[in-house]
Amino acid sequence: MLTHAKLFASPDEGRSHSRPWIKNPSVVTASGIWMDLTMFGRYPAANYFTDGTPLAAQALRRSTFGGLDHGEDKGSDFRKFLQGVTVCSTTAAAAMPLRVMDYLLYYPLIPMEDTQEMDNTVTLPRYEDGKGVQIMLVEQFPYIGGGTVQITYTNSDGVAGRQTAITTINTQTALGTIAHSGPATAGLSGLFMPLASGDGGVRSIESITFPVADSGNLAAVLVKPLMPVGNYEVTNPSEWDGLRDLGMLEQIQDDAYLSLVCQPVGSLNGAIIEGQIRTLWVEV
Repeated sequence: MLTHAKLFASPDEGRSHSRPWIKNPSVVTASGIWMDLTMFGRYPAANYFTDGTPLAAQALRRSTFGGLDHGEDKGSDFRKFLQGVTVCSTTAAAAMPLRVMDYLLYYPLIPMEDTQEMDNTVTLPRYEDGKGVQIMLVEQFPYIGGGTVQITYTNSDGVAGRQTAITTINTQTALGTIAHSGPATAGLSGLFMPLASGDGGVRSIESITFPVADSGNLAAVLVKPLMPVGNYEVTNPSEWDGLRDLGMLEQIQDDAYLSLVCQPVGSLNGAIIEGQIRTLWVEV
């Protein structure tokens, strides 16, 4: 049985892990538009979501793609949790919210025109039922902006043919931009594509339609959000603890590919954003 006593005892008993991370964005960003730090170095290495066949699902695993270092797999005898995250940057635009997420799979190099049919030979490697899984469209090659997009997907109940709202693409032509996010333009959705009413997650994407076409390419990424954090003081690190600040700990599944998104308040070009990720595990 999982108890608070077991959780609190984990660090004293050597069942904890702490590793640094550091990212160095190299593009001009704008206030209020979410960015995927996965696409920037330095540690862990950048991942541009280009491996694999265009439009075909590619599973993401720590053992093959890297991501944030959350420690070794624990098997069936232990459960690993994301204990906390530290964030630090002296760049004013990096006083911002961030999220740690489990990146499950992606569909690479999607042309922004007509209807694109996805290949789902590869399925979700974790959270196989799709509960809580969300969709992000990440800019891979520059677009003009102002186009629209709608996604047809299978939801977490296994119902096919579900559709997101028709959503507008922003005009930020920067690598790693979450294409449907923004603070002011009508028709934008924020960090995730808006699922159909009543849907609690996504198992797979069936197709993506662009009612108003655009140039460029997107990657559609399926993610499971784990912990919202933030960097709100540019002269000191911001330290987040799951139990203390959120009242909960999210489990990290074996071989999970973890990474970060952020919502800057200006340009992050040349910024150094760094911190630590802390995990602990308890015996089942």
